[in-house]
Amino acid sequence: MSIDFRTLDLQDALDLAISIEEEAKERYDELVRQVGGGRYPGDAADMFRLMASYEARHCASLAGRRRERFGDRPRRLTKDAIDDVEAPDRGSPRVFMSARGAMEVALASEEKARAFFDDALP
Repeated sequence: MSIDFRTLDLQDALDLAISIEEEAKERYDELVRQVGGGRYPGDAADMFRLMASYEARHCASLAGRRRERFGDRPRRLTKDAIDDVEAPDRGSPRVFMSARGAMEVALASEEKARAFFDDALP
């Protein structure tokens, strides 16, 4: 990723955050399909669905804040500017993964996002 954080204004920062949440939601949706689902309530697919819903909620909240401040101005930063900031690793799921395994994947993704933002903060 080649974003110069020093050049971002508030709109860019919100666009970046929205893109990160969108990417994570799409990846969780992909993982639901990969692991299969419906074996039992609370299986790995349910966990990934839950995480996708959280990412969608975060995205909607950020998009609302962006709209309040910047109206319908076009986004200058999109998902093309990022790769795997918060999204789970594509190689992490497996068919019939346990719910605990899915939670570990989600935790690793959240830790990865925190490290990204900690590095971006200065």
